[in-house]
Amino acid sequence: MPRYRLLVTDVDGTLIGASLHPSARVVAALRAARAAGWRVALCTGRVPRACAGLLYALELNGCHIFFDGALVSDAAVEQVVTLRPLPVATASSLVEAVAAAGLNLELYTPDGYYVARRDGLSALHSRVQGVPDQQADLAALVRTARVVKAELVVARDDEREVVRALGRSFAGRLRFSWAHVAGYPEISFVNVVAGEVSKATGLAALAAAYGVSLAEVVGVGDGPNDLPLITAAGLGVAMANAPLAVRAQAALVAGDVEADGLALLVERLLADESAP
Repeated sequence: MPRYRLLVTDVDGTLIGASLHPSARVVAALRAARAAGWRVALCTGRVPRACAGLLYALELNGCHIFFDGALVSDAAVEQVVTLRPLPVATASSLVEAVAAAGLNLELYTPDGYYVARRDGLSALHSRVQGVPDQQADLAALVRTARVVKAELVVARDDEREVVRALGRSFAGRLRFSWAHVAGYPEISFVNVVAGEVSKATGLAALAAAYGVSLAEVVGVGDGPNDLPLITAAGLGVAMANAPLAVRAQAALVAGDVEADGLALLVERLLADESAP
C-alpha cells in the first residue's frame, strides 16, 4: 500500500455526527495520523469561523479547504492559498432569481455570512455552524464584498425542485452541490460556488501548497458535494452513511459517522502502513 501523506476530511457527516463534536476515538486517530507523519486537513462548505472550535479540539494547524473549495487558507495566520469568489454579475443574478422564487438565500464572505431575512431554517443553520448570521441587503452586498459562497437551506420537496431548476438555469456559471447535516435528514443544504470551483480544485491547491501528490492523499466524505474530493484523491473514501451514489464512486467505504467510521478507517490505514 502506498504511503499517504495527507488526510483530507469533510466535516458534517464524516468527522462529526449528530453531536456536532468529534468523538474521543476520532480525536485520538487523527492525533496518531499526525504522529505518523501525515498532514490532516478539513474540507468543508463551512465558513472558517465555524471550524475554529473543531480545529482547536483536534489540535490542527496549517491550511484547510473551506466553502466547498472556494477558499484554501490557514485561518490562524491569515494565510490565503487560493480564493475564488462568485463573479459579481452572476451573484447579482442569483440574488434576484432566489428572491423571485420566494426562497431565503445566505451569502458568505471570508469572515461571516448574511441573510436577507431570518426564519426557522436560517436560525437552525446558525446554531449548527456556531456562527451568528447578519441581516443585510444581499443585492448591495454582492457589489461591495467578496462573496465566496451562497447557500440555500430547504426542507420541502417543492423547494428542492425550485433549487434544482435554479441549478439548471445557472449551469456552467455556478456549481450547485447538495449536502446534509447529521441529525437533520429532512433538510437539504445546497452550496453554491463559482462554476469552476469544487472540493477537487481546493484539494489540488492544498496538495500543491504542501508539495504532496494527489496519489498520496486520502479524501473522505459523505455527501454529493464531496464527490469531487473523493474522486480526485489517491484513495477516495465514502462513509457508510453516504448516499449509494456517493458510495458507488468511492474506492473504499468506511463505517458510519455515528460508529467512529473515520477513526476506524485511519486506524486501519496506519496499521497497514506499519505492517512488515
